[in-house]
Amino acid sequence: MDFNKALDYPWGNTSIHFPGDTPSQGAMLLSWWKQVAVAMSHSDKVYGMVQEVLQGVAAPTQLFGGPVIWTVLKVKLGLV
Repeated sequence: MDFNKALDYPWGNTSIHFPGDTPSQGAMLLSWWKQVAVAMSHSDKVYGMVQEVLQGVAAPTQLFGGPVIWTVLKVKLGLV
């Protein structure tokens, strides 16, 4: 549920929140997802890993694995 909140809450038109929720809930996960999305455009391996997760054939924890983290770092440092 937190992942869905992270993807829904940043949109200005999301007006239905659960009691106690804030739009900033899940902001860290959303930030990571944005970085992974950029990394996908630089690495076929990361793209394939994300597709496996989205299709349900791999665990979501794969998005926090070594190749993904390494590619995100390379993109952030301008090495790609």
